[in-house]
Amino acid sequence: MRTKVLTVFGLLLVMGIVLAGCAPVVTVQQGAPDASTAASALTDEPVELTVRAFSFQLKPDRGRAGDQLRAWASAHPNVKLNVQSVDDFNGDVLATDVAAGTAPDLVFAEGGAVQPLLTSGQLLDLSPWYDVAELEKDYLPDYWNNFMAYEGKLYGIYQDTEARVVYYRPDFLAEAGLAAPANGWSYAEMRDYARQLTTADRAGVCIGKEGYIELAMTVANGLNFGEDFTYDNEAVRAYYQFLSDLIADGSTPAEQVGLTRDQCAQLFAAGKVAMIFLHSNGITSYTSGSPALLNPEQIGVVSLPVLNAGDPFGTFGGGFMWVVPAKEYSAAQLATIKDLLQYMTSQDSQVSYALFRGFLLARKSYMAEINRLVVEDPGVSSSIVGAFYPTWIEIAQNNLTSIPRDSNTTVYRLGLAAGLEVIQAGQSVDNAVQAATDYFEANKK
Repeated sequence: MRTKVLTVFGLLLVMGIVLAGCAPVVTVQQGAPDASTAASALTDEPVELTVRAFSFQLKPDRGRAGDQLRAWASAHPNVKLNVQSVDDFNGDVLATDVAAGTAPDLVFAEGGAVQPLLTSGQLLDLSPWYDVAELEKDYLPDYWNNFMAYEGKLYGIYQDTEARVVYYRPDFLAEAGLAAPANGWSYAEMRDYARQLTTADRAGVCIGKEGYIELAMTVANGLNFGEDFTYDNEAVRAYYQFLSDLIADGSTPAEQVGLTRDQCAQLFAAGKVAMIFLHSNGITSYTSGSPALLNPEQIGVVSLPVLNAGDPFGTFGGGFMWVVPAKEYSAAQLATIKDLLQYMTSQDSQVSYALFRGFLLARKSYMAEINRLVVEDPGVSSSIVGAFYPTWIEIAQNNLTSIPRDSNTTVYRLGLAAGLEVIQAGQSVDNAVQAATDYFEANKK
């Protein structure tokens, strides 16, 4: 039975290296080589690299990217690894840095932020470092077609993604005499659950001002992007009607519709709300603390509701990918970047990262390995995150993929959000459809 995935990051806890802090740039100090990386220095020549990532991905209690970097750095004492910890990042920042010659050497960023750089010559072609044909077969089509490849060349390696789901409190369902909901449940079924779970001191479901992100993806996935950016259709109207019904029923109190996802999750942990919309890894902050705010038996997970029972269910959200800015590198730097990138995107590294943080992975073979571990390794299946993977994997297997995207996809989803604000203000579905349409027409590219 395989144990490396479970132990490699446990070994890192004793290294005492902190990548992220208050300062925007942190230097990784080299310690004794970690044998679990099974790597040695590429060359005796000193090499300095700069890696940029969001700060939360580097903190020991939140992200695993920092642990991955530490593991690699421990085996490469000749490399000085500077990590830029940023709280806000978008493709414009990187594009400006590339033009100014101040770009880092390796970037771990949100796929949507760096995707426009694929077509502008600002990213290094990674095709010589990977078997592109094999990668194309292994990656989910949506991520390959929309984020990683352009005109037959590879410009990024997608590391993770996340399922949008509904979390519920099984203890509250038991009180109400309700069975656990099943993946593929409908809007009508979730509305009924929300009504029965609502009490004088507990809401049935917290929508939150960001709830549209989860639900709108279900609506958006049912449309033909690039050809059908219309809001006046059955899917969109049913989406707005569902949200209106939850508010009208009192299942979602008016004071909760403006909350953030984190605020909804806090109410969920406190027992003030029975169900929440959240991404798959979003619950780990509440289960991994000491003491944990929630125990595994206090959490159930099910797919987002669909318009009609039996419709395809399951959506993936955003995620993060590795890219290398196009600039001048020495031969030693390129060899070192290649080694670091291949380690960070290896199966052991990514599977360990996902099992700790609750992410799904865009590579089919890597998700198959997670599935094998969940089935065969009690240490994985009994863990807080591992317990959720069977549901997440079912959602992944039913996911709608390879949806062509164009520059108006994000505008469309923001239009859906504009309509949601109208619903939250107590106005009609017609008004919501009109608000969404107006936003799209004013902002489309």
